[in-house]
Order: sequence, then structure tokens, then C-alpha cells
Amino acid sequence: MKPFGISRRALALGLASLPTLSDFLATPAFAQQQKPNVVFILADNVGYGDLGSYGGGELRGAPTPRLDQLAREGLRLTQYLVEPACTPSRAALMTGQYSIRNGLSLIAIEGSPYTLSARAFTMGELFKGAGYATAIFGKWHLGSAPQSLPTAHGFDEFYGISPDISWDAATYVDTMELTHSIPAPNDVLLARGPQIVQATAGGPLRTVKPFTPEVRANIDYELVDKSIDFMRRQKSAGKAFLIYLPSQWAMRRTCHRYSLRVNRGSAITATN
Repeated sequence: MKPFGISRRALALGLASLPTLSDFLATPAFAQQQKPNVVFILADNVGYGDLGSYGGGELRGAPTPRLDQLAREGLRLTQYLVEPACTPSRAALMTGQYSIRNGLSLIAIEGSPYTLSARAFTMGELFKGAGYATAIFGKWHLGSAPQSLPTAHGFDEFYGISPDISWDAATYVDTMELTHSIPAPNDVLLARGPQIVQATAGGPLRTVKPFTPEVRANIDYELVDKSIDFMRRQKSAGKAFLIYLPSQWAMRRTCHRYSLRVNRGSAITATN
């Protein structure tokens, strides 16, 4: 099926072959057409066999009807390269290259040298160059150096956890207090600990609030709300958009709370 001149297969395969998709987006024929909206959902800690469309779902005790519908109406990938962890998988998805090509075959942590290079060309830059409004809501995990931020790689907006941490960082302050590993009061630990941050293209990271277990419990809802707001703003502006939504583990809970329809859209899901 080819809505508005671009197939879901072209979009999905383009993530593994950025020059091919880049050439397509640059064609005059594409520029003259109404561009499809793209929502790319990356579900953390979801295995191949967890979803109903791959033999899991109800058989695993957790039906996934909405994700199964996406699979039926879109493209189901059955052959792929598996990266071993958070940072490598995200590096491969963003660049269309093996993670080691960008020095990101290991997990990025605060203060480590494993960070996305300024020379890397990402999916955000690809779509931005084609005239799209772009946003990421969730977990970047490709480093917090200025040249590594999503807003330095084609994304207009970023909201989520600090770009060099993972979801389990929400427990750090509680663990410090439990083990008495850092002699400091709770408010000091919270201020120095993991944070929810945001940024816009050309601007610095700004701290929003501490990333605590309470914040983590509702982060998926917050990320979806941010995504819906971005969609509405771009629809009002008459601009095609790319949303990269690397969410936490609560995909089933979030999907049952929200019923989303993206006009002229193509949805691609992936697991990590």
C-alpha cells in the first residue's frame, strides 16, 4: 500500500539505508506531494516473542491488540540485526549503520567517551532536510555532549530523561539513601541526581524536574501527551512531522489509555 506516494516499506527500509531514503525524499516528485507524517515508536525491553503479531500476546498472558493492528495494516519485519543493548540499538536505528561504526557498541554513561559524533548523520537530520518538523520524546541514550544531543542532530524538540542515562536511573537517589553511599540530604541528592530535561534546536539542555520512581511511573503518559501536543501544533501549522517516541516498558498500559489517529501517517514500531 502506498499512501501519498511513499510506501511503509520504503520508510522502514530507509532506516537501514539512509542514503536510499534520502535520495527518495530529495526527488522533485516527493517534494510536490503532501508528505506523510511518521511516528517511530521504540519500545524498551520488549522481546520479539512478546507481541501477538509475532506469536506472543495472549499466549504470553499479555494481549497486544493495538500493536497487532499496526502490524496487520503496516509492515512486519522478520529479518534484522540485533544489537546487544540500549545505546548500540539506538545508534543503529538513528544512523542506519552498525553501532561500532560510530563508536557506540557499548552503553553510554555519564562521563564515558561513548557519545554520538558530530559527524554522524541521523534520521532526524534526514527528515529535517526534507522539510519535516521533528521531535523526540523519551530516551535518547547516545550521550549528553553538546554535539551528541538530539537537537544537534536534526530534532527540533527533545523532552525526556537525560541523554546519557537509562530508565533505571530513577532509583539512584533512593539507593544512595538506602546505602548511605553519599552523605547529603534528600533535596541535594535530588538536585544532583538524574533529571527530566528538555531542549530545542540551537539551545542548551534545561532541567525540568528530578527523575524519581514516582515520575517514572507516569513517564509514558507524559511522553504520549507531549507527542499528541506536537502533532496538533504541526497539523495547525500545516507541516509534516516526524516523532521519535523511544518509550519505557509500559507500552500495553499506555496504548490502552490512548487511542491515536495520525492523519496521513505511517507508523513504524520497533523493540529493544
